[in-house]
Amino acid sequence: MIGKETRILAVPPLPARQQDPALHETAPPAWHTYGFAGVATLVMGAAAIGGIAETRDLWFVVTLVSAYALLVSLLQRRARRTTEAALRAAEEQFQSRRQTEASLRLVKAAFEQSREGVVITATDGTVLAINPATSLISGYSPAELLGANMRLVKSGHHNAAFYRDMFKCVAANGYWQGEIWNRRKSGEVFPQWLTITAVKNDLGRITNYVGTFADISLIKQSEFKLDHIAHHDALTDLPNRLLLTSRLAHSVGQVKRNGGYGAILMIDIDHFRTVNDSLGHTAGDELLQMAVTRMLSRVRQCDMLARVGGDEFVVVLEDLDDPLRAGTVARALIDELSQPFILSGGQDVFVGASVGICILPEDGDDAAQILRNADAALHEAKAGGRATYRFYRPALTDQAHERLDLESRLRRALAHEEFVLHYQPLAMMTDRRVKGVEALVRWMDPVEGMISPIRFIPLAEESGVIVEMGEWILRTACRQMVSWLAEGSPIEMIAVNLSPRQFRHPDLVGMVRGILDETGLPARHLELEITEGALMDGADETVAKLTRLKDLGVRLAIDDFGTGYSSLAYLKRFPVDKLKVDQAFVRGIPSNRTDCEIVAAVIALGKALGLEVLAEGIETEEQYGYLMALECDTAQGYLVARPAAPAELNLIK
Repeated sequence: MIGKETRILAVPPLPARQQDPALHETAPPAWHTYGFAGVATLVMGAAAIGGIAETRDLWFVVTLVSAYALLVSLLQRRARRTTEAALRAAEEQFQSRRQTEASLRLVKAAFEQSREGVVITATDGTVLAINPATSLISGYSPAELLGANMRLVKSGHHNAAFYRDMFKCVAANGYWQGEIWNRRKSGEVFPQWLTITAVKNDLGRITNYVGTFADISLIKQSEFKLDHIAHHDALTDLPNRLLLTSRLAHSVGQVKRNGGYGAILMIDIDHFRTVNDSLGHTAGDELLQMAVTRMLSRVRQCDMLARVGGDEFVVVLEDLDDPLRAGTVARALIDELSQPFILSGGQDVFVGASVGICILPEDGDDAAQILRNADAALHEAKAGGRATYRFYRPALTDQAHERLDLESRLRRALAHEEFVLHYQPLAMMTDRRVKGVEALVRWMDPVEGMISPIRFIPLAEESGVIVEMGEWILRTACRQMVSWLAEGSPIEMIAVNLSPRQFRHPDLVGMVRGILDETGLPARHLELEITEGALMDGADETVAKLTRLKDLGVRLAIDDFGTGYSSLAYLKRFPVDKLKVDQAFVRGIPSNRTDCEIVAAVIALGKALGLEVLAEGIETEEQYGYLMALECDTAQGYLVARPAAPAELNLIK
């Protein structure tokens, strides 16, 4: 072979199966061809050597055969490479097919196992394929859906324009996505989040639609619950102030468009705080729920009842022909709430209601103004004795502004030392000897001058200022009594009023003890007056607190007796020393028979219980004589003496 040594050997012929067929067919006779390691080798048999005449001929033959063998070898290598390439191509094609099959299996698994519904349709909406989730969500079996039109699941929730816009969007953008309401096989209408994708051919024409959708019913329910929580009261499930404001805007608009009247009734549950403080918040919550049930029974289904505060509710009345109809509804609500409530613990609870009424549209044209005006009317109803209703009047707005200003000044008055105490003598009925005084607070305002307690005491009680004010009154009164005793005054005691809010304060006993220690006043010279209504709030707790006060050595009196709703069973348990007959009854004697009988009964009751009886508000000798005949013990009123500053009283005798 070229470039390599060619060996010529004389050997016997080898078997044909070991010869190289490619060379063997063309080699000279008696030559034998063999393939060693892929290289053709010519071997001359022994018989052929003798047939070659000259050496050069031999070399020629060998060279020619070697060239031929080289050509054959190249062809063999080329054929081998072609075969290898074909094998590699076949292998790659096989692998590609395996990958395609794996991808198809994955797509099939995703299609069948997806929790979202998948629907493939023709362009006319005919269903060509669905996955199992579609049947699970819709309730239709594959046999019912395949070949059917998607109109089968329409709910009627959307109009034709909705669907036209949907497919316009698909045509323009290739897809549409949004919320849609469809119908299950059961007939239930439910929300879906749907994506429709257009499938196009090589020419860009839409051939199919693929819809994927999820049932979002649970999401919608969660959204509804969150929305409900945001717009409703947690305890009563009534609309709250936020939803009420929206309804008021609607009501005002409706009245302006359609004519007629609307009304807002703001309702306050009387004495609710007493129930909370005496029986606990659980009982208070139960009472509110029972009250709501009663109020709902007294309004129409189209009316709204909302809760806007702890014990404040609002009723929205629409389509009233006569605005006075609102007063009728208010009276019905008051009557309903005045009936006793029997709580689950067995307690009988008596409350009541006060109502402020605002008429639409004349009393306001926006929600904030309407509620302010109704609240102003409510305050007037409460000031009028509770258990009643009042219509809003424009003058009430001025009063409300004045009240806000007064409250602001009231809070500053303590810091600026604008309060002073006047003292009204208390005299023995038998000889009119002054035995004590009652401390009465007065407000010396730098702008208005002397302000009546009738104006600021209720406001101080409501705003909470009364607690700090009451402590100042008690401390100042005790210091004054110490001063009088040091001067040799014969008076025996000084009486100080405790407001209901002050009496409910948890540290009342500690506060009284601290002031007695601070001022050095012996406890026997101090008398604390508590209103009848305050004592009846949570009688068991009241007895315990009165007992602790009594243990300090102070005297206790029930003020305004007869104006509340006394329980004689509790009254005999109270460790009190005195009953004060309210001036509302004293004012009517001796001309008013009813007042005379009430006063006589109270004095007799006090005597039977071994208590001192004081009549307040005595202004005439006729009243004084009548009370003395009934053996009343102590007198107080303008007939005896008017309240005065300490310097104006002559108590040193």
